[in-house]
Amino acid sequence: MKFVFVNILLTVTIALKYFGGAFANQVHTTKPLHIRVVTAIYEPFVMYKDGKLVGFDIDLLNEICKHNNISYTIHVTSFQDMLQQVKEGKADMAIGCIYVTEERERWFNFSESYLEGGLVLVLPADSSVRTIYDLAHMTVGVKMDASGDKYAMKLIAQGYDISMVRFQDTVESFNALIAGRLDAVLNDYLNSVYLLNKYFSGSIKIAKGNWGDIVYDRKKIAFPVSIHNKELLNIVSDSIHELQSQNFIDMLYWKWFAV
Repeated sequence: MKFVFVNILLTVTIALKYFGGAFANQVHTTKPLHIRVVTAIYEPFVMYKDGKLVGFDIDLLNEICKHNNISYTIHVTSFQDMLQQVKEGKADMAIGCIYVTEERERWFNFSESYLEGGLVLVLPADSSVRTIYDLAHMTVGVKMDASGDKYAMKLIAQGYDISMVRFQDTVESFNALIAGRLDAVLNDYLNSVYLLNKYFSGSIKIAKGNWGDIVYDRKKIAFPVSIHNKELLNIVSDSIHELQSQNFIDMLYWKWFAV
């Protein structure tokens, strides 16, 4: 009961601090602004529920827009096309757990970071593998063009004796793992935690160990914004900074990852 009480008290305290804070009354732009947002389905950041888009990044986007006189249209596409549209200026920004990398920073501007992510090994429940160093002569699944794909290619270039199979969808790679067609999947930690708890509990697992030993290629997560829209970049970054100070990001984490 003590644990429950502390968590309830923490949640109420955070809520009061946020909803009674300065951000609720602050608007960064007085003129209406309409933006084009592009995304790819990536649970729990962006997903469909009852025909509507919901998720961590959807909540964050809505909060930013609500307090800045911004409306938006959103288009769902593939991960690769999502980044390409922002790069070409066809969309103003993208959402969906996007890692900040040196390569991507050449294509567009990133907002202030709102989370940190990294890659983990997802394994069959009875696997004895603990780290990437145990993967010699094994087959590893990755999501095409995502950070796991880039990291696996780097390992192979460094001489790691692994075979890599690309998938369009993370769930597809997890199903291949369960079917015995893969020895491991290299995937984002936050996405893996959510999917395992919701869909795959008991059938597959994340490699166990200390955070620094089992999480690879740690990166900041942020919104990529078109280089042609500096005004939007400033609005989004300032808003994220304020929402972090008001613990709104913590509230979203509690909401979407306490599954």
